[in-house]
Amino acid sequence: MKFCEKCGTRLKPPHGSGGRSLVCSNCGTQLPDPHLQDSLVEGEESHEGAPPATSQNPSPITYPQEELISDREIEFNQRLYDYAEERCPDFLKYAEECPDYLEGLEPELYYKQVLTWFVAEKALPPTGKTVLEEFVEKCVVSEDLEIAARMLQRKDVIRGSFRILDDRHLPVAPVEHLETGRRYVALFKGKAVDARYRAGEALRAKIHPWREGCYMFDGIIVRTLSDEERMRRLGMITPSMMPGLMESYEKQELARYESIMINDRTSLHAAMSKYPSQWVDGICVALGIAIVGKRKEEKVKLASSRIESGHFEELLIRKKLSPGSIQALRLLKGNGWLMKYGRLTSRFSHDVGLQWSEKPPSSDLGLLRLHGLLVVGKMPAEGKMHKAAAVPVEARASIERVLSAHA
Repeated sequence: MKFCEKCGTRLKPPHGSGGRSLVCSNCGTQLPDPHLQDSLVEGEESHEGAPPATSQNPSPITYPQEELISDREIEFNQRLYDYAEERCPDFLKYAEECPDYLEGLEPELYYKQVLTWFVAEKALPPTGKTVLEEFVEKCVVSEDLEIAARMLQRKDVIRGSFRILDDRHLPVAPVEHLETGRRYVALFKGKAVDARYRAGEALRAKIHPWREGCYMFDGIIVRTLSDEERMRRLGMITPSMMPGLMESYEKQELARYESIMINDRTSLHAAMSKYPSQWVDGICVALGIAIVGKRKEEKVKLASSRIESGHFEELLIRKKLSPGSIQALRLLKGNGWLMKYGRLTSRFSHDVGLQWSEKPPSSDLGLLRLHGLLVVGKMPAEGKMHKAAAVPVEARASIERVLSAHA
């Protein structure tokens, strides 16, 4: 199955052509068979009337297994450019006709960009042939017909913007032509290609058919800025930056909320008064206290009373605490209800976030904090401020009673 590269319509042999050429029923383009593609994504199993593959209708990609460019082909290409510079040394006078990207290119790259276009696409008087056609006819056909046919495919240019879809098989990569949504397997030329290109990058360039199932980039490839890169250059926050920014913000807020001063007489009421509203709400929800319509002061008072009334025993019955949580309480009890936090975090899980009402902590120490049984803050010791953890005074009597009974 063949498709027109200009409009995507299926191509059919015209009457009497003997199948040696194909014609587009939509735009009338007639091309010899070697200049056409079997499908826009090689490896696609074409069906009658099926359209070319697009970004909305992608097909599996098969990477060519044969050698993509031989030393002999490289030699012929170099001879082609030498021929062009000798044939028309003033070719730069046609630069205004070049449709490829030239703005801002350094002189050497500008020269190469114009030369690449001139060689393959500029028809010269009086023959009306391009330098490429002249060279192939004079120098290549007599030596290697297969390479001659491949070189002539450089006339069938597809230019525009291309997004790299996968960089795992460089220098060969599947690319999407952004102007049409069509996908191609294309070969990058040059050295260290795998270090220069990455999946997701958009390139302003041109490709042409090369070997079966594979196209080749030609000319100077210009990397275009993605929306993400433009935003970064303008000093704007980009989507990819958000996770890191949120993590940094959460760490800063946690450090601020855990900087309250505590000691061996710290109460839950005093600590919760300094907590953010999302922590106060999370504790109340965990303790079964309704929060709708209540002010922070009311919630703090109800939570403190609930803990003081012996709610710890109910938490054990309902299995709201982990075995690690219970062991942490035993350790705290044996150390006078107050310890350096690092001694606890080295033995028990301790992750907590900011949104306790939406994402309640589930770590050993996090469960204790969520249920009002542990307060984390700062305390002076040995002439320095240390991060510490304390069991609030409201909870100690019930914890003492229950743990002593199960000793």
